[in-house]
Amino acid sequence: MLTFIKIILIFALIIAILMGATLFRIYRNVRDTLHSFGFNNTKKHRTTYRPNTTREETIHTHNAKQMKKKIIPKDEGEYVDFTEVR
Repeated sequence: MLTFIKIILIFALIIAILMGATLFRIYRNVRDTLHSFGFNNTKKHRTTYRPNTTREETIHTHNAKQMKKKIIPKDEGEYVDFTEVR
């Protein structure tokens, strides 16, 4: 009975080691892929925001009618009738 428990514990230990190695490989592949695309987060970057008190802000307010108004005229765009000039 004691040898059976030892075999099960060794088997569970081997499975845990294999799962850990597999997860580490997946992590390393994801990290290398992110690094190849320029996501290098090896250093912590701290940015501080200092509001500019001399800057003016413009707030635009529109009513519903102005928001629904088309900006591009009807005679412009892809739905204009095309006539070939020869």
